[in-house]
Amino acid sequence: MTSKFLIHFSDRCSQLKSLRFENIQGRPKRRGESERFYQQEMRASLEPGLESVLIKAEGNLNELTIINCGPVITERCLWLVSCYARVLRSLTYRSVAHPPSAEVLWALASGCRDITYLSLSPDNPRSPQQERFNNKCAYLIAKNYPHLKFISLGGAGIDDVGLLIIAEKCQNLECLELYNFVNKLIQSSVENMCTSGFQNLQELYFIHTAVDPKIIPEFARLCPELKKIKIEVTIQDYFGDILQPKDKRKYKLIGLKLKSLKSQSKLDQILELDFKDCK
Repeated sequence: MTSKFLIHFSDRCSQLKSLRFENIQGRPKRRGESERFYQQEMRASLEPGLESVLIKAEGNLNELTIINCGPVITERCLWLVSCYARVLRSLTYRSVAHPPSAEVLWALASGCRDITYLSLSPDNPRSPQQERFNNKCAYLIAKNYPHLKFISLGGAGIDDVGLLIIAEKCQNLECLELYNFVNKLIQSSVENMCTSGFQNLQELYFIHTAVDPKIIPEFARLCPELKKIKIEVTIQDYFGDILQPKDKRKYKLIGLKLKSLKSQSKLDQILELDFKDCK
């Protein structure tokens, strides 16, 4: 896919309501082409075409999904969205190398006021760039989108402080997804955020997030509307070196503790586990 193709295609997009880009990486590197020149040419190369589509679809586009499209689509796309997709209600933007920053989120909030579904979790949570998506971003989201129904957060830059801000400001939140969430939550912080908010929370997801089994009963106890908790993890989510025998033993113990939670009242009805055994 090229920007020229999107510009041509945009003529058919006046009634477009949903748009999805996923795993678009640009052209292969040419023989003899330097890495520096290649990266410069590829960076944001699809954004002129995306802008043309957004212009044509203005007033109709309700849903936009962009997943793993770096470097051809960068965080600058959120600025474009803020300019043209004024009625957008659902936005998913996940990138390995170009996470959203406070600056582009401020622009997004200025132009798109009706978003109720927001997924901004990183695909590479421990890269240095991901720290740009931090608690300041969580504050901007919470301040500008108090009516959020769904939010997905993750990475190394957001911790329990950022989640507390979301809990306090987004009182209508029905679904919280922690996707590639690096910072560990403890019981006291969970109790703090659940007593400050999350009272309308119906679904809670821990996806590739090293969840402590001790905090799950706290969510179940303090969130009265909770109907589903799903945990989907592998050993890589807990330990960097997956070949260490001691880490394998620890991981198996975590799995046993998570599985034992299903014997508790309420959790036996709402807890779903996708716990990948280590070999």
